[in-house]
Amino acid sequence: MISKVKIKELKSLQQKKCRESARLYIAEGIKVVNEAMASHADLIELVLFTDGVKNKLRLGPHINSCTVDKGTIEKISSFKSPQECMVVLNMEPEGNFMSDTSDDIILALDSIRDPGNLGTIIRLADWFGVSKIVCSPDSVDCYNPKVVQASMGAILRVKVFYAGLQPVLNNAKGKGIAVYGTTLAGSNIYITKPTMPAIIVMGNESEGITGNLREYFTKELFIPNYSHQPEKTESLNVSAATSIVLSEFRRLQHYSK
Repeated sequence: MISKVKIKELKSLQQKKCRESARLYIAEGIKVVNEAMASHADLIELVLFTDGVKNKLRLGPHINSCTVDKGTIEKISSFKSPQECMVVLNMEPEGNFMSDTSDDIILALDSIRDPGNLGTIIRLADWFGVSKIVCSPDSVDCYNPKVVQASMGAILRVKVFYAGLQPVLNNAKGKGIAVYGTTLAGSNIYITKPTMPAIIVMGNESEGITGNLREYFTKELFIPNYSHQPEKTESLNVSAATSIVLSEFRRLQHYSK
């Protein structure tokens, strides 16, 4: 049984200020709950589920869990059609993402505001073996429910940091890390051979990369448009562009060995 007070407390985690105060966030769905059990059981605060999905969850003996009705899940969830289970997780401890510079690729995101885009980029990072993302402070919160949902569990494996990007890029260049940014004035990515380790900067959905960051770039990259139509799409969605850039970096890295 879960109290009304606890339901109200969990519902408040829809708000960023409440998440930051409690250092807790919620992820929904059988896949995510089971992934959390497998790799981050130490971060689990509570698991809630209905009778209908109980047998599909791989809950450990020491996990704090509770069977609830679907109405309770609906009260807590921020989605119109919520899953029938959710896990309340402690946030990863904050730290300095440059304390370990062994990563061959780090993503830097400049003013990414759309939750779906950030969640998808986190999922892409997981797929392409990128373990760290640094976001400018004005980017959307990585623990926003829509970000967590779009990441499809990748938020459990990819570390997301928030920091001013100018000092980050300046520090990276000082350590000999190449800095690449995607711009319309850049070199064709398909005929450019990047060097590793590297930081890849991806820009805002509508405005691109902030102008003052470009002075730190080792090189600017461009994804060419191959459309034969007179009227062409002006730009790519930032998550789509990220997938192309990461794929090309990994392809060149693989074939240069």
